[in-house]
Amino acid sequence: MTLPNPLASRWGRLLAFFFLYVTEGIPLGFTATAMVIQLQNAGVRPLDIGVFVGSLYFPWAWKWVVGPFVDLIYSNRLGARRGWILGTQFSMVLTLLICMPIEIRADNLGLLTAVILIHNLFCATQDVAIDALACTVLHEDEQGLGNGLMFAGQKIGFAMGGACVLFLTEGFDIPWLPKILQEGLPFQLTYPYVVGCILAVTFFVAWPMREERREQPPVSDSHLKRFYEDVTSRWSYHADKGLLWPVRAVVTCGVHIGSAIVREVLPRDLKSKLSQVRLRLAEYVDTAGRSVFGSRVAFVALLLALLPPGAMALDLALQKQVAKEIGFTDGDVARIDLISSIVWSVSCVLGGFVSDRLGHLKCLAVFFLLISIPTFWCAWKMDEAGMNVPKLVEAKSETGDVEASVENDAETAEAVVEASGSAEEDDSAAGKQKDLSIFERPDSPPMARYFWWAVMAYMICQGLMYGTRTAIFMRIANPDVAATQFTAYMSMMNLVTSYTAVWQGFTIERLGFAQTLYIDGFVGLFCIGLLPFLRQDRGASQVAAQQDPFEAQADG
Repeated sequence: MTLPNPLASRWGRLLAFFFLYVTEGIPLGFTATAMVIQLQNAGVRPLDIGVFVGSLYFPWAWKWVVGPFVDLIYSNRLGARRGWILGTQFSMVLTLLICMPIEIRADNLGLLTAVILIHNLFCATQDVAIDALACTVLHEDEQGLGNGLMFAGQKIGFAMGGACVLFLTEGFDIPWLPKILQEGLPFQLTYPYVVGCILAVTFFVAWPMREERREQPPVSDSHLKRFYEDVTSRWSYHADKGLLWPVRAVVTCGVHIGSAIVREVLPRDLKSKLSQVRLRLAEYVDTAGRSVFGSRVAFVALLLALLPPGAMALDLALQKQVAKEIGFTDGDVARIDLISSIVWSVSCVLGGFVSDRLGHLKCLAVFFLLISIPTFWCAWKMDEAGMNVPKLVEAKSETGDVEASVENDAETAEAVVEASGSAEEDDSAAGKQKDLSIFERPDSPPMARYFWWAVMAYMICQGLMYGTRTAIFMRIANPDVAATQFTAYMSMMNLVTSYTAVWQGFTIERLGFAQTLYIDGFVGLFCIGLLPFLRQDRGASQVAAQQDPFEAQADG
């Protein structure tokens, strides 16, 4: 039976991109939530966990590198974008199967990180292909709803790969289920569930898609000669003297270096297929580079993408580590992850709806400020409860070996797994999965509820911000290279997530949870200072998008 082409109808397209983005969220949720909990249970240091989480997002920060190849290298037989999507999804499945036999232990962390890094390279490449396909097939009156559904799908997929896997490992108290599901699956047996979810989208959504053929316009030697002369002429470019001299020097040097790179990529003739590909690549890089750096607003948008978008800690590894410190079971972590993902998805759509009517920049400033409030409140409550210092801290013996030291907590009254790990300790760690929810215990600490509501308030505010910030980047992007420019902004945002996860792991070990939250809340407010420089009249933006950025002088 041949499945219908989902790209042939409005709702087929919208649902197709929703499910394609689900496949982006599933592996991220699996690695950033489920694996982080397993690492926490295995007694891995917070810094090492922070580095692991940072490595997950690192490929997403460099996905703009593969953008030109996804655009320029394709097969009409497989589909210009469909071929990349199918190839990356099968590769994602393969890397997960390779990772399946690797046991989650501190001494396996290097190998585990390497395999997951490769896995996320394929995930990031898939994202580029999906975004490029969306820019090609979504109609103008479908783009707003389409983007909302895509990001909602990604967040739901994150919960499927994170929360649902934790539910499977904890087990279900349902008598008619098989005994293995009641007791909880070993973590290694959750890989088939993740692989099955990805393959379901592959065969029921991506495989039936059919794209129109892409035909590249012919190129000629005269076209190559004109383009080469245009790039060479930029060696005489000098930025507007009205700019401050450091800015003027940076802009001038950037234009000269960019033109040199493009000229080196350019072929000297068009006698081969490879030389034609090089010409397309050079034009692609030239147009994208001028769009990203050629105007004040675009450059400030790049800076905004490189800064933390408000506080971030309550949505990264710190959230899971604090939850375990308080005494949350794996099921509690799964529930908070699932519910917060649903809350975030609804808030993302709501934030875009409200900002369209009240103004993106005004709303974004308010949302950035709101994100820090639950972050500061959670830090204050942790200070009051005396939970600033992690239970598992780094301690060195006389021989220099790293051990896990135990700090008693009267509110939780739980023992922390020591780094040496005995058979009895492994059994007790497995038994914790069957403990009552922290909210059902008679000795449930008040911090558990404080933390729950702090996370929920945070996810509401972050969801409002995310949709609004994305709308600003879409407005700024040059229509001619919108997919490339938008991908560059998204890549920088993923780089922020990567380096933030690393520095937070560092500060957790040295300063504690509460101090990390305070720093995170203050750093997240810096981006508000850039918002006034993003003001741009809609008419002016349309003119700027049509003219050569190097012919337009930036404001002083």
